[in-house]
Amino acid sequence: MLRDIPLPNHLPPEIAEMAAAYSERLSQAPLTFDGDAALQRLLAEIDGAVLESYALPVRLERELLRFFEGARRPVAHAWEGWPGLEAAPGLSLAETLDGSGERFSGNWVRSVFEPLPQSEADVLRAYIG
Repeated sequence: MLRDIPLPNHLPPEIAEMAAAYSERLSQAPLTFDGDAALQRLLAEIDGAVLESYALPVRLERELLRFFEGARRPVAHAWEGWPGLEAAPGLSLAETLDGSGERFSGNWVRSVFEPLPQSEADVLRAYIG
């Protein structure tokens, strides 16, 4: 069964550093029953990097994450799932964690698109009209 699990062609090199940071943090502090937010964040970032290496469309990545939603994760701290997914439905886990979704808050259309210059708008009106 393990041989049938699809693996990406390569994993990003930063995953080793992320796993080392997670392991180091895990060994440093005494764990509490409510969990450690830093450990949860590190684990979510590792998940995001691994998922990114599969290059799945966001829709399939979200379906995979929903499949595991609510499952008990065998870690030494509380696990509450992946933060912020509901706030940015069109972004991958990695994009959600790195703050990419923040550029879409508020009136993001004005920050992405500039109004047509008046001279070009006049030419377009004359052409259409």
